[in-house]
Amino acid sequence: MADSTLPSIDVDRLRVGMFVVLDVGWQNHPFPFNSFKLRTGEQLNVLRSLNLGKVRYDPDRSDVAPLPPSSGRPEGSPLRAESVADIEPAKDSVAAEPVWRDLLAEQAASLQRCEVRYQDAVDSYRLLSKKLMSEPGLAREAADKVVSGMLDEVRVDHEVSLRVLSDNLGEHGSSHSVNVAVLCVLLAQACDFGDSAMSDVVRAALLHDIGKQRLPSFLQRETPALNDFERKTHRRHVEFSVEAARHLGAPLATVRAIEEHHEAMDGSGYPFGLRGEQISPAGRLLALINRYENLVSPGDKDPGMTPHDALAYMYARERQRFDPRIMALFVKMMGVYPPGSLVELSDQRLAIVVSALPGAALSPRVMIVEDPKSTEHGLAVDLNEQVNLRVVRSLKADELDSDWARLVRRTSRGGYYIDAVHSAAASA
Repeated sequence: MADSTLPSIDVDRLRVGMFVVLDVGWQNHPFPFNSFKLRTGEQLNVLRSLNLGKVRYDPDRSDVAPLPPSSGRPEGSPLRAESVADIEPAKDSVAAEPVWRDLLAEQAASLQRCEVRYQDAVDSYRLLSKKLMSEPGLAREAADKVVSGMLDEVRVDHEVSLRVLSDNLGEHGSSHSVNVAVLCVLLAQACDFGDSAMSDVVRAALLHDIGKQRLPSFLQRETPALNDFERKTHRRHVEFSVEAARHLGAPLATVRAIEEHHEAMDGSGYPFGLRGEQISPAGRLLALINRYENLVSPGDKDPGMTPHDALAYMYARERQRFDPRIMALFVKMMGVYPPGSLVELSDQRLAIVVSALPGAALSPRVMIVEDPKSTEHGLAVDLNEQVNLRVVRSLKADELDSDWARLVRRTSRGGYYIDAVHSAAASA
């Protein structure tokens, strides 16, 4: 977060090694971020070419002091040759503006593609819910469209990842089921499920809560405020969802996974209190994903946990409830800082984790956030390709001011979709 009290100096006094803050929109300069350390002579030359006159800099995060003022030289005029003798030759140069803008446009197009496909899945789920009893054939077609679309996303010859989307896509009931389905298809792939098994678990994920529409709204969530009768009534949503799946002619494996999506490996689940191998692999996978999504986005006005805290809570406090192999693969898939987390980086900037990268549990893809109120998307960076930048910690809403807290809640409750793994687009 930039500090408005930082000193302002003539651009011509800048040197490689200084940490600068640009008070112009990120679309008005070719750098990935508004605040960064000057690392090469080419970066310095590009900055001088912007005709900004003055910029702010952070002495505490700079490796060197500014150049001294040049006496007799009008402010903003070119430096004498000897004044730039300490500039390092360009090594890892900043991307030229047209290239950088192309990268940003490519990123925006990829995000839009994910959001369009996610919204299509949400719309299909709504149609499925609406036509469930009156036109089961149409409802079944809507479910098949979602399932086949998600399976097509992972049947590719390149790596895929989980991509967090803009907030407020869909409403909670439909977005929850679609989120669970997206996570299930990626985890099923990581677990080496075959095509048929993947299809069964994704369809079960889509239908697992469909029976809740037979319950009054205040019973659609299990909260501490419910009495014993209300809790038992809420838990009948499993029975109702199973009936709906059978009404649609769903495969037996799908029906069984729906029936088991609240069971637990230690026997503490419901409706049957099954244990261990009594629960099907699809049921174990779906139960884990459903629990994670309910912790992160419980619905109503409950802010839920951050993705990082939800994953840590499940691993530390509830691990006995889940299949250990599936749990380990889920942690590996999501990374230590799952998509949707707001994190602090080693240079004190804040960033949203936009996707987890395969094989890089501690180094996700992040988007640096300069202004929590801005709706503009900056360029995403792969931290596993950054030498001097890493995640320090995940942040919670209650340790931030109101604007940043709202951003944490929005990003934590956003949707997900499947995206191709992109190469690093920028250097910090």
